[in-house]
Amino acid sequence: MFLSLTFSMFLLLSLTAQMRIQAFKILNSDSSSTHQNITLSAILQKSAEVCQKVVSKQGGKFIQPKSLTVESVAEACLSPASASTLKSAFTEIKYRNVWVDIWHFNNPEYHFDDERFEEGRNLIALGVSLVKASLKLKDYEYARHRLGEIFHTLQDFYSHSNWIELGNRSPYANLINPNLPLENLADKNTPTCRSCGDNCMGNILDTILKQKKLTTGYFSLFSNYKPPGKCSHGGTLDMTSRVEPKGGINKDDTEASHGYLHLAAADVATAASKDLLEDIRRSTTDTEFLRLMGISSYSFVLCIVIDTSASMADEITEVKRITSVIIDSRRGTADEPSIYILVPFNDPGFGPVKKTTDLNEFKRLVNALSAGGGGGDDAEMSLSGLWLALAGAPAASEIFLFTDAEPKDVDMKSTVLALIESTKSTVNFLLTNPLTNMTCSFSNSVNQLYEDLALASGGQAIKVPKEQLANTTSLITNSTISGLVNTLLDLNTLQNCLTVQGNQTALSISNLKPSDSALLFFYLMTAGNVTLLVSLLGSESGVLKELTLVEASGSGVYKGILEDVGSGDYLVTVTTVPKGDFYVCFNGQFNSSSTSAFQRQSSTRYRASNITVTAVRNGTWVAGQTFRLLFNVTTRNNLSNYTITVRNSGQYNMTFPSSLTAGGDGVASGTVELSAPANTTSGIGVILTIEAAQPGTNDTNYAFLRLAVSRAVAPPAGLALSLWLSALTVLISLLSHQ
Repeated sequence: MFLSLTFSMFLLLSLTAQMRIQAFKILNSDSSSTHQNITLSAILQKSAEVCQKVVSKQGGKFIQPKSLTVESVAEACLSPASASTLKSAFTEIKYRNVWVDIWHFNNPEYHFDDERFEEGRNLIALGVSLVKASLKLKDYEYARHRLGEIFHTLQDFYSHSNWIELGNRSPYANLINPNLPLENLADKNTPTCRSCGDNCMGNILDTILKQKKLTTGYFSLFSNYKPPGKCSHGGTLDMTSRVEPKGGINKDDTEASHGYLHLAAADVATAASKDLLEDIRRSTTDTEFLRLMGISSYSFVLCIVIDTSASMADEITEVKRITSVIIDSRRGTADEPSIYILVPFNDPGFGPVKKTTDLNEFKRLVNALSAGGGGGDDAEMSLSGLWLALAGAPAASEIFLFTDAEPKDVDMKSTVLALIESTKSTVNFLLTNPLTNMTCSFSNSVNQLYEDLALASGGQAIKVPKEQLANTTSLITNSTISGLVNTLLDLNTLQNCLTVQGNQTALSISNLKPSDSALLFFYLMTAGNVTLLVSLLGSESGVLKELTLVEASGSGVYKGILEDVGSGDYLVTVTTVPKGDFYVCFNGQFNSSSTSAFQRQSSTRYRASNITVTAVRNGTWVAGQTFRLLFNVTTRNNLSNYTITVRNSGQYNMTFPSSLTAGGDGVASGTVELSAPANTTSGIGVILTIEAAQPGTNDTNYAFLRLAVSRAVAPPAGLALSLWLSALTVLISLLSHQ
């Protein structure tokens, strides 16, 4: 598994024993290749090749980088601003690759163990079909998730089988072509190995090598059983390697049973990953393939969520004009959006999400809007429309919501906040309702919820009379370019409230131009203390010096302990977390020998919770069939009752428990069942949120999953989460005796 198995074991321990996470060091190695190294190499090589074709076709000059890095490939693609989005895309793919080891560590088909050739190939074929279908629907995030999973299984073949021992130094093309047969496989009754000691070179039987029979090692954490005469995976954690024939054949690293072939296996796995990317590229356009990789001449997203009720006629007319101005002013510039998204809502309807990369098509969609309907009261389904936009837009998008009404679906607030936290998107509200109090305080019962959401996302809540809506054009344009944190604005009283400006910053930035910004992408993980994995984007020579959690309401500052784990990544541990909402603040410099400093603050607010919600997608959601997803809820204290709310962005039929009570182990378990019509388009992406709240408190937490509907035959469902949890005690016992 190219070192990531060890990473998974440590991460599993950290999640259960609340030990400090040290595993990320294992993702980088001087002597061995990892899944991450292999994946990044394949992505950079293929991206550079495709960029060369695109640049040449456009009449530009492609300069081959001397060494392939995120920055050099983006530069060669004539899109240097894409360095951050390319790394962000790779980060999504990379951690989904690791996800396979975490959640499917004992499922042989995910790793080509136990001679599960057909099952492993089926997983790859199904995954590729969903990647291609998602690309057609512009759902790049889900496509990246599945791509990471496919990479893991494909790459494991070259470490866990005897393909390399048979003398092969090029990929097995049949693995990514389901129309070709898998040939000359060793059957279940054919012995394949002899025992070996410290040196397992030559433990594969001569008859297997001469006949070019394809086999793999057997692996289990919990049982020493394997068919007689079969090879084992090998290593400390593999129970099967302790029985005859002892030893193993894996090439996960240079110290593995067949570590002398590790580098050869890694090279072929890299070539196979490139071939897989080429297969995906052939199914789409070069431009769409590069968007999948995060490379685009344009990096902005324009997402409009609009109230289409009868009272919005004037606003819809003005939105058409504003949209046209923004599109035309950015056409052909570096600020031209790469994706356009439109989500209408009124009462009781909301959606669908309309997404396009064609600016003329987006103009047509906006111009087709008309005002009508509404529920007959002064409230509309604004939060449901926003929920769909957050679910359908790429991460870190800028979203604009136009309405003259208060939200009818106030119960959606926590779900919307969950999506804001997960996607790190910025939401701006343009409010034209006539019930507002025109004072410098800006707050009122109608708009307070909108203001809260804007502040949580780092966006704006702009209150403006209908006749002055035209004045917001420049504010929208500036907001999408600057991405600064703002407060509620009122254009009626702006001249009397000069301390509140449309481009006010929440954190001063010294010695920086906007184009020089070193962006930071981070994941929050909990393991006793709060641990964050931070990736420095945009500047290869940048150095992170300090990370703090800053109270959103208060003066508390909580400093983290930084650990540089290489490749622009940092592991940060914060021993004490603010009780309420907080921002993540960063300080650093562009070069370790330079005085050019930067400061950054997350636009999104975060909060700590005593509740943990975990869920994992096992198997595939097939149209016309019921899809079951198991989730668990735990808490740091002894409270054991939870209120459960589950929502899916596709509005598909589903059932789930409305409440749960923890058992003696402190864990409450539930199941969500979803179903989609048999004629559902393959690749349709769905966001699922599972929220757990503690009655009588303000404490909530959620699990956030990206799903897609498939019309293909589902592979085996894999290990249930309940088995995974029960297996942890065995795992801990094994590791503690090493």
